[in-house]
Amino acid sequence: MIRKHKNRYFIGVLMAILIITVNQFFIQYWLYQKKEDSKVINISGRQRMLSQKLNLEIFKLFHQQISLSDIQKTYQLWRKAHYALLNGDADLKIHAIKNEEARKMLRELSPRIDFVGRHLQDKIDLGIISQLSENQAAFLVEMDDTVKKLEQEADHKLWLIVVIEVVLALFSISIIVVEIIYIFQPIERKLLQIIKELESSERKLLAILNSSPDSNIFIGPDYKIINFNKSAEESVRLSHKLQIKIGDDFRNYLLNGMEYSFFESFREAMKGEIVGKETQMKINQKMVWFKLRYFPVYDNAQQIIGVSFNATNINERKKAEMKIKEQLSILNDIAWQQSHLVRSPVANMLGFTHLLLNKEYMISDDEKSDFIKNLEEEAQRLDKIIKEIVAKTHSVYQK
Repeated sequence: MIRKHKNRYFIGVLMAILIITVNQFFIQYWLYQKKEDSKVINISGRQRMLSQKLNLEIFKLFHQQISLSDIQKTYQLWRKAHYALLNGDADLKIHAIKNEEARKMLRELSPRIDFVGRHLQDKIDLGIISQLSENQAAFLVEMDDTVKKLEQEADHKLWLIVVIEVVLALFSISIIVVEIIYIFQPIERKLLQIIKELESSERKLLAILNSSPDSNIFIGPDYKIINFNKSAEESVRLSHKLQIKIGDDFRNYLLNGMEYSFFESFREAMKGEIVGKETQMKINQKMVWFKLRYFPVYDNAQQIIGVSFNATNINERKKAEMKIKEQLSILNDIAWQQSHLVRSPVANMLGFTHLLLNKEYMISDDEKSDFIKNLEEEAQRLDKIIKEIVAKTHSVYQK
């Protein structure tokens, strides 16, 4: 399911990038075309200005106010611009116009330009000036028509750009809407579902941690407290009379005497080791046994991001262990008494009894009396030992 949404997301991103790329390509292309059209229209307008300037300079030449070389310079500029519109020109940085009607009109103007060039080689008189004036007037009219044609084409291109931009914009909006409905909204719903599940899991985990009698504190590498459960909060309140808070320095809550053990264990846990120790701590003026454990905490990249400090009250268990050890000591003592102290009087009693009952031995009455007395003493010694064992056994069950 996640892979499916991931693939959809990548498709959506790629489509958005494709649309942006196409839009940019189109915009840049038509901006370039508009720039070229602007150059052409600018040179076409310059042609009209040069034709008028040329007409004025012809009159000045007739009155000898300028030289023939000056008017020829203007003519060459005028001619160069005209053929640049027809054929393109690297110096003027324009391409030949592509509109066939405009090209036809420019070709029809070429004889008028050549006409001026031929007459500039002759002596200027009033007749030639009259012919040139008529030629330039006709040129202006025809050039105006050519410029209008080029402007119409440029306006048509501009209108086309606007239309295509609107179409692309509507298409882009449609694609974005489709992506939102079929890609991003399902991903958003899935993410919201995942967030709810994570929040639910977090609540369950916190409930489990808070229901635990163990104190759990999550400590960062800088010894700052990242999280803790209710048992830890209660333990700190009882031992330090303080309210523990996230962001506090855990070192401020260390009990006297546990500093060295904590820092040593913390360093080991930050290296990836699980450390466990049993120790006594003074809580409310009482010595209480705790089992302290340090667990390394990993992130998704398996990098250690802190240490989970766990404290379990094992005071009752330690008491039970010490009681069992004491009982075992008593039982071992009883076993030793039974195997050593009891055996001696029993062996002696068996020996005296054997002597008294065996007729093979010629025993006098005085010896018998001594044996019976010794037998009585051994019986009393055995009775004393048995009473001691019974007393010890009774003390085992009383503890």
